[in-house]
Amino acid sequence: MDYHLGSCSSTSSKGRTSTSRFPSAGSASSRTRPEISVVKNLSMEPLVERLVEANSKETKRVRKMIFKTFPMVQIRKVDRIENGFLKAMYLLKKDEYLSRYETVEEKELFHVTGVNNVKSITNNNFDWRRVSRGLFGKGTSFSDDAEYANCHANHNIGSCRAIIITKVLVSKQIGGRKNLKIPQNNYDTTTGNGKVYVKFCDNETLPTYVAYYKIGGFTAKYKNTHAV
Repeated sequence: MDYHLGSCSSTSSKGRTSTSRFPSAGSASSRTRPEISVVKNLSMEPLVERLVEANSKETKRVRKMIFKTFPMVQIRKVDRIENGFLKAMYLLKKDEYLSRYETVEEKELFHVTGVNNVKSITNNNFDWRRVSRGLFGKGTSFSDDAEYANCHANHNIGSCRAIIITKVLVSKQIGGRKNLKIPQNNYDTTTGNGKVYVKFCDNETLPTYVAYYKIGGFTAKYKNTHAV
């Protein structure tokens, strides 16, 4: 994992660039900014990267969240994601959003992927750079509807799947369009169908739980168009 403190990303293979709003570690102002205290507080936690089986209370809450929009799914297991570094970067980004936009909404959304992708996501977070297409933008897509996320997931991920429950920062949102590389005019999120949220920068998301399941045995409510 490459540990970088900042906004969006460094230059990507497609030429997208971004700059950090944070002062350098050596500047006087950096020593008094709120996000620095966040790092200091979290530095007391071990920066582990691991999956831990969720306790009964957590499992019940996660199942309830998913069943609300995906009642037919049979969840086999729920894990809690523990990653101190991702948590620290997410809190820094949240503070940056508050400084830039004054308000920020923290949504709890779903992302469906294959079980083989879980380790990479829980260790390194979502990589929006790898997205090659999307109905509402070429970023990482999330939904507040678990069945919608399942039906619109890439069919190449196979039948053994995982729903990743994720905290997502949203401040300025605008309707997305197919293959949009990045939203302009300081928008941080694109949306679509009243169910999809697309993110284009690093550290704007924090995966928190993984629910494992296998598709089959139920009728899909949505048509697969690979939007999420």
